[in-house]
Amino acid sequence: MAACVARASELTSKKYVYADKLEGMVDGSTNMSMTSENADTLISTILHLNGYTRITMGKDTYKVINARDVRYMATTQVEASSDKAPELASVDDYYTMDYTILNPETGEHITRNLRPYLSRYGRIIFQENSSSLIIQDTANNILRMYKMISKMDKKPSAQVLAQWEADKKHFREIELVEAQACSNNGPAHHKKDAKPKSSKKRP
Repeated sequence: MAACVARASELTSKKYVYADKLEGMVDGSTNMSMTSENADTLISTILHLNGYTRITMGKDTYKVINARDVRYMATTQVEASSDKAPELASVDDYYTMDYTILNPETGEHITRNLRPYLSRYGRIIFQENSSSLIIQDTANNILRMYKMISKMDKKPSAQVLAQWEADKKHFREIELVEAQACSNNGPAHHKKDAKPKSSKKRP
């Protein structure tokens, strides 16, 4: 892994720093080789396949971290809307997209439907007060989900809105039942009654 990063750095003149020893392996077809043209994309993919990602520190400088820690890092943010696609290269680096929703009433619906499409360490948040959808994920996945969002960000009919409200109420009722079940099955309800002490006196 470290050799791959060093080779990519040599070909692209980009600098990398990392605290831990990079572990992992990568293989490819016999006609695949790293060149100055594909090195940037390849190293992004290689890091991603081995559970790492790179975070921009400055111009042409990156730090390599374990991908599970990306939520604690400030990733590069891009703006997007229904008529403005995010300006991202097709790489596996993590970014944050701030999507301005044209129809705020669709925000919760879009958020719920996109969760299954997030990558392992991807996150999605709907900020109702600002009508923004915040997604932190790989650039490739953000580009894929943007196409879905732009199709779902349409003004819903009154019938659809009513169905969404009914679904939301149903989900909340299920959550309440599950919460009560967890409470009733807690340790306090499994505690065995203490055996009463015998009042029989010894002769």
